[in-house]
Amino acid sequence: MWKSRSLSLLLASLLVLAGAAVVLAGEGGKHYSAALDGLGGSKAHGKATFELNKEGTVLHYKITVEGIEDLTMSHIHLAPAGKDGPIAAWLYPSAPPPKMKEGKFEGTLAEGNITAENLQGELQGKPLGALIEKFDAGEAYANIHTNAKPVGEVRGQIHK
Repeated sequence: MWKSRSLSLLLASLLVLAGAAVVLAGEGGKHYSAALDGLGGSKAHGKATFELNKEGTVLHYKITVEGIEDLTMSHIHLAPAGKDGPIAAWLYPSAPPPKMKEGKFEGTLAEGNITAENLQGELQGKPLGALIEKFDAGEAYANIHTNAKPVGEVRGQIHK
């Protein structure tokens, strides 16, 4: 009897731990990226990577680029592929106003964290999960603006 009771307790404990692992695996820890391709004949290109922490409260980002000149700013915008949309968060600099990097630039443009407090436009005042929902729906893109192409020189849709 003691053996069957111990075995039952052990199985129940394992089921609870397994359930907790499934719940934790579903929370945060998501990875997203965007290949930043040159627009309008630009040979510039880069990559944006995003990692959501397990709590779903901090989105870490890193933006790298090659072959770009006189860049001024980088953002996450809300719109499906092929459409332009409003700014949801600043990436470079981390907040307005724009900051010119004169001359040719190659390497890591920006690395930092986005929280709910950094969201702008229609997402302002909402939890960070609202931005992640846009990522999951294919309704967000990253871009980098330059003096020569103020609406964006490179752009890429954000996806898992």
